[in-house]
Amino acid sequence: MFQRLMGYLVTRNRTRTLNQLARVTPFIHRHKSLLAAPFSCSQTLSSLQFSTDTSAFTQHPVRLPDDLSKNLIVLSSESSAEGGVCHVYLVGTSHVSQESSRQVQAIVKFLKPQAVFLELCRSRASILTRKNVEIHEPTVKEMVTQLGKKQNIIEVLFRWFYAKVGSELGVLPGNEFRVAYEEAIKYGGKVILGDRPQQITNRRTWSMMPLWYIPKFLYFSLSFEQHFPISGDFVKMLKEIEDRGMLPLIMQKMNEEFPILMETLVHERDRFMSARLLNVARTNSSVVAVVGKGHLQGIKKHWKQPVVIEDLII
Repeated sequence: MFQRLMGYLVTRNRTRTLNQLARVTPFIHRHKSLLAAPFSCSQTLSSLQFSTDTSAFTQHPVRLPDDLSKNLIVLSSESSAEGGVCHVYLVGTSHVSQESSRQVQAIVKFLKPQAVFLELCRSRASILTRKNVEIHEPTVKEMVTQLGKKQNIIEVLFRWFYAKVGSELGVLPGNEFRVAYEEAIKYGGKVILGDRPQQITNRRTWSMMPLWYIPKFLYFSLSFEQHFPISGDFVKMLKEIEDRGMLPLIMQKMNEEFPILMETLVHERDRFMSARLLNVARTNSSVVAVVGKGHLQGIKKHWKQPVVIEDLII
């Protein structure tokens, strides 16, 4: 698919890591710390009724037009905001899709939520101000240099992949985050960076990943079509994955082949973002959360479940 389409941490690093995380700016506007003590919530998600009222607060979730409801999950939580409840509209996107960008922009414009939560951290915040920028596809030399700096091999390959596909489609990778940000600041909404800092994800991945994962992952990537019978053309490939609902199958295969990578790159971040998102919901009456499709079910699964943030950042 990609051909075509450390050590360990000693206890004293825990405090240093927590201090680093505390400096991450979770809000682009109206700065406020979102870090919290360990979560332990036993509440369950009740069945939802819907409203057509798009004002800042409604007792029931707003029913969106059918064309905006694709890859959308609605969650709820008790909140200290007016009305005592928050509705969270969790939108799953493809990071190199014009359709995803249009959907996200339309949803934020339609709902005008108090807060917009993005699957980004401070080190990736520059994506919010990039516009009409030429997409740069990393060279092999640049990728080797990145690996020499102990950057996550999977992240390096994915950046190359997104750049290549984005170039084919004429879409900046992560454009949906930028349009959500721009739409939110038009009406003064809060914009929250809700993902775990990338350097922590990279460090945890390197510390847990066996060396033999690297050649295995490269082989798996290059022989992708043997696992999933789809076309080689980038545009057609993405459309087939979407139309045939193949993402769950791909995620399942990755879980089987690379459980350690999936744990640090996906499942841990699912728990982290679910806990952070719940914390945001507890102080707002409406939130639109924009994340990759691969995180939708994981965030839903861990919603209101006990999550200890500190265990995910050491």
